[in-house]
Amino acid sequence: VQIKCHPNYDKDTMVADVCLLKLQKPAKCASKILANGPKLDRTGSGLTDGGKYATVAGWGLLSDGGEHPSVMYEVNVPFVANCAANSGYGSTILSDMLCAGYESGGKDSCQGDSGGPLFVVASSGLVT
Repeated sequence: VQIKCHPNYDKDTMVADVCLLKLQKPAKCASKILANGPKLDRTGSGLTDGGKYATVAGWGLLSDGGEHPSVMYEVNVPFVANCAANSGYGSTILSDMLCAGYESGGKDSCQGDSGGPLFVVASSGLVT
């Protein structure tokens, strides 16, 4: 695995909290969402526009207080505009950060998924 972290990462403010992993072979996942998931238009600057989705993946709990899975799971989550995220998180969400997930209900990441990937599969097949 090759790991490339953002050079401006700040552990205190969480600014630039992102790394890229280059795997030697595809990860084994619980479903085919990675191949068949929604596509995001990468040509514009609307990455966090409502109605667009990304995928989160990990080995976190399958429910609050539940068990860890034996294989990696993934789920599609909607992007949330930063202004909407600020209403729930105060000033911890900065203008160069993005948020994804459901405000209520829906499937999402859980305990143990922290630090895991949030990604989209472009029409070219590239994961971004």
